[in-house]
Amino acid sequence: MSKEIKILQIVSNIKKNGPAFVALDLAVGLKQNNVDSVVASSGGILIEELNSEGIPHVYIPISRKSDNKITKYFKYVFDFFDSLQILIKSIKKYDINVLHAHQPIPIIFGRILSFVFKIPLVITAHNIFSTDNIINKVYTMGNKIVAVSEEVRQNLIVNFSVRKEKVITIHNGIDIKRVKVIASSKCREEFGIKDDEVLIGIIAGLRKQKALDVFLNALKILTQKVDNLKVLIVGDGELRNELETLCKSLELSEVVSFTGFRNDVLNIMNELDIFCLSSDYEGLPISLLEAMVNNIPVVVTAVGGIPELITSGYNGILVPSQDPISLADELYKVISKVDIRQQLKENAYNTIISEFNNIEMAKKHLRVYKDVLADE
Repeated sequence: MSKEIKILQIVSNIKKNGPAFVALDLAVGLKQNNVDSVVASSGGILIEELNSEGIPHVYIPISRKSDNKITKYFKYVFDFFDSLQILIKSIKKYDINVLHAHQPIPIIFGRILSFVFKIPLVITAHNIFSTDNIINKVYTMGNKIVAVSEEVRQNLIVNFSVRKEKVITIHNGIDIKRVKVIASSKCREEFGIKDDEVLIGIIAGLRKQKALDVFLNALKILTQKVDNLKVLIVGDGELRNELETLCKSLELSEVVSFTGFRNDVLNIMNELDIFCLSSDYEGLPISLLEAMVNNIPVVVTAVGGIPELITSGYNGILVPSQDPISLADELYKVISKVDIRQQLKENAYNTIISEFNNIEMAKKHLRVYKDVLADE
């Protein structure tokens, strides 16, 4: 008789970020496939979603902060062992037989617990990682590694010397009922954007990876062709001040609004005319999948796993990275041609519904879980 699978996912937090959404949507997909799972994290707003789905959440204090430099180190050590004890109790309580970790610290927990309980560890690599940072070596520690795109998989094989048979590509899939938006956020009213103005949105952390300077330079070119244009940059990060300064120097302050972190991202997305990403590298962005299923035409850079999702001209537009001229040209085409926008929206929606949903993602993960259990 085959063993009943019970999974413990460990993620740094369950706030609104890529790994947290993947953990949530995977847990929901597993439940719909009649498989029990538990999510452990340091907390976040998505706990409400887990509770509404009847999925247990275990709090582990891995992200508690201390402003005192003297006590900071000791606090990290204390929190680490405190979290480890909580996870040990949870494995026993829920009779867990597969561990699934999503980020470096959760992976370290997973490796220790895998050794102690003699149960397999599955790891998800959500992005393309550099070998320069030694902490990224933890992504080689699983019995099986799930890469969210083929490019992420190849990075692990080529740069981290992971055996080909150890790493498998499973594209992210989203819970359609979670992300399909009905209500709007009235963000046009909030930011003074008129109904006849074209609204482009970027939803991203304000960090170097997202190459928002390239987007702003493309926007400067675009404003010379389109005069009824507005942009919302939704998110926060260490480059915000620098990007706001660049906006001023490019004379785009009247066009661009920085919203900061928002809890109503999906509702804001529902107001957009175009979704854009200018990233230098990616795994497979959840925000892109969310835009597509909400019928927003997308213009994005051809990096990471994005070309595995987007067929340019069919369900979105791909542009080279670090190329503001091409980005401006493609944005202009989508703005100026209504028939293209409509075609992109319809095909994007159908792509997500048929291929990138969380039920299919969960089925593929189940095969991985069964494989690692069979190898034990």
